[in-house]
Order: sequence, then C-alpha cells, then structure tokens
Amino acid sequence: MLRKMYLVSADKYNNNTSQTPPPPPPLYVKTNTKSRKLPHKKRRQHPYDKWVKFRERIQETNIKRGTLIKEFAEFLK
Repeated sequence: MLRKMYLVSADKYNNNTSQTPPPPPPLYVKTNTKSRKLPHKKRRQHPYDKWVKFRERIQETNIKRGTLIKEFAEFLK
C-alpha cells in the first residue's frame, strides 16, 4: 500500500513538536529474565541409563578401593 507524503515547512514542524504531550509511560517494566526462569524438570532416565551410571560408580569405587589396599599393603611392609 502506498502512502501519500506531503512536504511540511520546518517552522510548522518545530511548533507542533513543542506542543505534543510527553509519551506515556511503558505499560510494563522489564525484569531480569534470568530470575524469572523456572528450573527445568529433569527428564526421567531410562533404566539402562541408570544402570550405566551405577556401573561407572561401582568401577570407580573398585579402583579407589584397590589403590587404598595397595597403599596400605606398602605401608605395612
């Protein structure tokens, strides 16, 4: 859609701007978006994923236990 444009003198334009009221205040105040975000729900894990995590924990504890036994055995020698 084309709009009609008219030439207006600078004097007329400057007079109109001084008489216009100030803009209205904003309807809302922008808040910090990070504080408004809700924490995401954790998705339920598949049983296999739970097993994989559990297996990794078992392996880590076995490794730690083995190193502790070796250190203790060296200490007793």
